[in-house]
Amino acid sequence: MATSDQYNFNPSLGSMTLLAFDRCQVKRTELTSQHMSNAFLELNLLQSDWSADSIVWWTVELVQQPLTAGQPTYGIPSNTVSVLDVFITPGSGQAAGSNRLILPFTRTDYASLSNPTQ
Repeated sequence: MATSDQYNFNPSLGSMTLLAFDRCQVKRTELTSQHMSNAFLELNLLQSDWSADSIVWWTVELVQQPLTAGQPTYGIPSNTVSVLDVFITPGSGQAAGSNRLILPFTRTDYASLSNPTQ
């Protein structure tokens, strides 16, 4: 799926609600306060449903970052919501196809190591 790389789309909640009713063939002049109250409740329920399903990923991108010896940290783009997977791909002269997946490591995992400095 191609994206526009634009992140400034920010219509008002009122505009989105009116558009939703219009798509249901309910004209603006037919709306009542009950319609708007129901829309408010439905939007909250929708957001609750989304959050229960974890993060909603609109796009997933592969970002490659060359590693430099001695550099302990690297920045990520400001529009990144979540990092799904991180892996190291060997460079030239190393065994091809031997990617190393880097997994999250909790405090409990660290505390359970017999020699954590190894």
